[in-house]
Amino acid sequence: MTRRPSADDPGTSADAFTTPASLASPADSGMEDVAEAGGGDTSAVRTINRGAFSTVTLVLDRVSGRYCALKATRKADLLRVGAALSVVREKQALLALQPHPFVVQLFWTAQDADHLYMLLQLGLGGDLRGVLLRRRQSSYGPALAEEHVRFYASVLVLVLEHLHAKGFVYRDLK
Repeated sequence: MTRRPSADDPGTSADAFTTPASLASPADSGMEDVAEAGGGDTSAVRTINRGAFSTVTLVLDRVSGRYCALKATRKADLLRVGAALSVVREKQALLALQPHPFVVQLFWTAQDADHLYMLLQLGLGGDLRGVLLRRRQSSYGPALAEEHVRFYASVLVLVLEHLHAKGFVYRDLK
């Protein structure tokens, strides 16, 4: 997702969109230190997924009693491939798109010397690609029933409309 910086955006500046080095310190990045953000108030349950830069862990938020997803992204990997700006944009997009029933809620962000953290609403079931792969492996019929295709297509349209209404363009829909 990309979004043009605007002087009207509360709490953001054009620098936030163009300065990946801002990940170097909590004060500059808009991300709190883990201790200040309440990072000590979660307990890990198990790893949900691993990606190129991040690990997502199922955690119990002891303050609210709810299960959440904690995404931990390695700073060194982001800086090595020049992808630091994408994390800043991800945070800004998640904050700008709230509330919406089909966009996960971002509860808090934090960082320590090595990682950036995002505590997110838990979305069980995975992404559409995973649903299709699991369905294909367990069935010889169509990957999805027509009513499921209609549902997923409708959700995509609603989310894209919401993105566009908030000034975002999603360029990587597959």
